[in-house]
Amino acid sequence: VSAVQELDLALSYDPQNFSILVQKGVVYLALGEKILAEEAFLAARMFAPHEEQYYLEKAMNEAMINKFDQAELDIQALLEINPESAEAYMILGQIYEQQGDASKAIAQYEVASAFADQQQKTELIATIRMRMAMLMQTGFMPTLAP
Repeated sequence: VSAVQELDLALSYDPQNFSILVQKGVVYLALGEKILAEEAFLAARMFAPHEEQYYLEKAMNEAMINKFDQAELDIQALLEINPESAEAYMILGQIYEQQGDASKAIAQYEVASAFADQQQKTELIATIRMRMAMLMQTGFMPTLAP
Protein backbone atom coordinates (compact mmCIF):
# COMPACT_ATOMS: atom_id res chain seq x y z
CA VAL A 1 0.00 0.00 0.00
CA SER A 2 1.44 3.36 -1.00
CA ALA A 3 1.74 6.42 1.20
CA VAL A 4 -0.83 8.22 -0.97
CA GLN A 5 -3.29 5.37 -0.47
CA GLU A 6 -2.75 5.47 3.30
CA LEU A 7 -3.31 9.23 3.33
CA ASP A 8 -6.42 8.86 1.16
CA LEU A 9 -7.74 6.31 3.65
CA ALA A 10 -7.13 8.74 6.51
CA LEU A 11 -8.84 11.50 4.52
CA SER A 12 -11.88 9.25 3.99
CA TYR A 13 -12.41 9.53 7.77
CA ASP A 14 -11.53 13.22 8.02
CA PRO A 15 -11.61 14.86 4.57
CA GLN A 16 -10.97 18.35 5.95
CA ASN A 17 -7.86 17.48 7.95
CA PHE A 18 -5.38 20.06 6.69
CA SER A 19 -2.41 18.26 8.24
CA ILE A 20 -3.11 15.07 6.29
CA LEU A 21 -3.69 17.12 3.12
CA VAL A 22 -0.31 18.80 3.61
CA GLN A 23 1.32 15.39 4.07
CA LYS A 24 -0.32 14.19 0.87
CA GLY A 25 0.97 17.26 -0.98
CA VAL A 26 4.49 16.67 0.31
CA VAL A 27 4.37 13.01 -0.75
CA TYR A 28 3.32 14.11 -4.23
CA LEU A 29 6.13 16.69 -4.18
CA ALA A 30 8.61 13.92 -3.34
CA LEU A 31 7.23 11.87 -6.23
CA GLY A 32 7.64 14.78 -8.64
CA GLU A 33 3.88 15.15 -9.10
CA LYS A 34 3.78 18.95 -8.85
CA ILE A 35 0.20 19.42 -10.07
CA LEU A 36 -1.20 16.85 -7.63
CA ALA A 37 0.94 18.38 -4.86
CA GLU A 38 -0.46 21.84 -5.55
CA GLU A 39 -4.03 20.49 -5.52
CA ALA A 40 -3.44 18.92 -2.10
CA PHE A 41 -1.77 22.09 -0.81
CA LEU A 42 -4.65 24.23 -2.04
CA ALA A 43 -7.15 22.03 -0.19
CA ALA A 44 -4.96 22.04 2.93
CA ARG A 45 -4.72 25.82 2.88
CA MET A 46 -8.48 26.08 2.55
CA PHE A 47 -9.08 23.88 5.62
CA ALA A 48 -6.23 25.15 7.81
CA PRO A 49 -7.47 27.04 10.87
CA HIS A 50 -4.97 29.82 10.15
CA GLU A 51 -2.64 30.48 7.24
CA GLU A 52 0.25 30.56 9.71
CA GLN A 53 -0.48 26.96 10.75
CA TYR A 54 -0.66 25.89 7.11
CA TYR A 55 2.82 27.26 6.35
CA LEU A 56 4.28 25.82 9.54
CA GLU A 57 2.88 22.34 8.85
CA LYS A 58 4.00 22.47 5.23
CA ALA A 59 7.54 23.60 6.09
CA MET A 60 7.94 20.90 8.76
CA ASN A 61 6.83 18.18 6.35
CA GLU A 62 9.03 19.48 3.53
CA ALA A 63 12.05 19.59 5.82
CA MET A 64 11.43 15.95 6.75
CA ILE A 65 12.00 14.94 3.13
CA ASN A 66 14.96 17.31 2.66
CA LYS A 67 13.05 19.82 0.53
CA PHE A 68 14.88 22.58 2.39
CA ASP A 69 14.53 25.33 -0.22
CA GLN A 70 10.76 24.93 -0.33
CA ALA A 71 10.57 24.71 3.46
CA GLU A 72 12.53 27.96 3.78
CA LEU A 73 10.17 29.67 1.32
CA ASP A 74 7.20 28.57 3.39
CA ILE A 75 8.84 29.83 6.59
CA GLN A 76 9.45 33.18 4.89
CA ALA A 77 5.75 33.32 3.91
CA LEU A 78 4.84 32.52 7.51
CA LEU A 79 7.14 35.27 8.81
CA GLU A 80 5.43 37.77 6.51
CA ILE A 81 2.19 36.92 8.32
CA ASN A 82 3.75 36.80 11.80
CA PRO A 83 7.32 38.14 12.03
CA GLU A 84 7.47 37.10 15.70
CA SER A 85 6.61 33.43 15.20
CA ALA A 86 8.86 31.52 17.56
CA GLU A 87 7.82 28.30 15.86
CA ALA A 88 8.93 29.59 12.45
CA TYR A 89 12.40 30.47 13.73
CA MET A 90 12.66 27.10 15.45
CA ILE A 91 11.82 25.26 12.22
CA LEU A 92 14.31 27.44 10.36
CA GLY A 93 16.91 26.45 12.96
CA GLN A 94 16.05 22.78 12.43
CA ILE A 95 16.41 23.20 8.66
CA TYR A 96 19.89 24.70 9.08
CA GLU A 97 20.78 22.01 11.62
CA GLN A 98 19.75 19.28 9.16
CA GLN A 99 21.88 20.96 6.51
CA GLY A 100 24.87 20.93 8.87
CA ASP A 101 25.06 24.71 9.34
CA ALA A 102 25.34 24.88 13.12
CA SER A 103 26.04 28.63 13.32
CA LYS A 104 22.91 29.53 11.33
CA ALA A 105 20.90 26.99 13.34
CA ILE A 106 22.04 28.46 16.66
CA ALA A 107 21.26 31.99 15.45
CA GLN A 108 17.70 30.98 14.52
CA TYR A 109 17.24 29.06 17.77
CA GLU A 110 18.31 32.15 19.71
CA VAL A 111 15.68 34.27 17.92
CA ALA A 112 13.08 31.54 18.45
CA SER A 113 13.97 31.32 22.14
CA ALA A 114 13.66 35.09 22.61
CA PHE A 115 10.23 35.21 20.97
CA ALA A 116 9.04 32.10 22.83
CA ASP A 117 10.18 33.70 26.08
CA GLN A 118 8.29 36.94 25.29
CA GLN A 119 5.19 34.89 24.41
CA GLN A 120 5.54 32.71 27.53
CA LYS A 121 5.62 29.47 25.54
CA THR A 122 7.44 27.44 28.15
CA GLU A 123 7.33 24.06 26.37
CA LEU A 124 8.67 25.61 23.19
CA ILE A 125 11.45 27.36 25.13
CA ALA A 126 12.49 24.01 26.60
CA THR A 127 12.51 22.34 23.18
CA ILE A 128 14.53 25.13 21.60
CA ARG A 129 17.08 25.25 24.41
CA MET A 130 17.50 21.46 24.31
CA ARG A 131 18.23 21.62 20.58
CA MET A 132 20.75 24.41 21.18
CA ALA A 133 22.42 22.42 23.96
CA MET A 134 22.65 19.31 21.77
CA LEU A 135 24.29 21.35 19.01
CA MET A 136 26.76 22.86 21.44
CA GLN A 137 27.63 19.40 22.83
CA THR A 138 28.70 18.33 19.36
CA GLY A 139 31.52 20.82 19.57
CA PHE A 140 29.96 23.92 18.11
CA MET A 141 30.40 26.99 20.23
CA PRO A 142 28.78 30.22 19.05
CA THR A 143 30.88 33.34 18.73
CA LEU A 144 29.58 36.03 21.00
CA ALA A 145 29.30 39.47 19.46
CA PRO A 146 31.33 42.15 21.31
